[in-house]
Amino acid sequence: MTEYIALTISIVISLGLLFFSHRNFRQKRYVSATTTLLAAIPTIAFTGLMAGTAMDESTIKRLTKEHTIATIEFRNLGDHYYRASFTEPHQQAIEFDMYGDQWQIDARVMKWNGFAAKMGLKPVYQFERLSGRYQDINQEINGMRSVYALSKESQLNSMWDYLIEYQAYIPWLDTQYGSATYMPMKNGAVFTINLSQNGLLARPRNQVASQSMKQWL
Repeated sequence: MTEYIALTISIVISLGLLFFSHRNFRQKRYVSATTTLLAAIPTIAFTGLMAGTAMDESTIKRLTKEHTIATIEFRNLGDHYYRASFTEPHQQAIEFDMYGDQWQIDARVMKWNGFAAKMGLKPVYQFERLSGRYQDINQEINGMRSVYALSKESQLNSMWDYLIEYQAYIPWLDTQYGSATYMPMKNGAVFTINLSQNGLLARPRNQVASQSMKQWL
């Protein structure tokens, strides 16, 4: 906040000096006009520096900002057996029976670069699947499997297909890639699934989820 106050003051001073320099010049007071203009130069340079700093900080905030795109909650039904309630914004919750002690969600992501990224344009994403997994490799090989498709026909599908088809002609599209995140399953645990410029991230939403992560790590 302090840097924005300093920037505002600097802009006001710079504009004031330029105004007086211009007025002196029109009144043919050339010495005063030149002196005022020379005094304005370092102030203008400082203004430019402050503006660049403020823009960089604002850009960093936009590029590191996360957006919650789904929530998932778990209820234990038995040994390595859970029911997951998956909810996307403005949609009804969908329930899945999950086997394992961890959950994983996969998505395709298309991110922006350059001007579009600096302006805070959100990455485009499309969920692909939700699956259960086991921490133990032998259980992963021999245990019950649970994999569910999350992709469905929607306006996003059409947008995704359009971006893929015309990617070469859209200079602000950076790249498309697969992104996944996984966390432990625990009775009563609630996680949010967030999207940043770096892909998918899962965050604990309640104490049970936070505690399961501490035990897992």
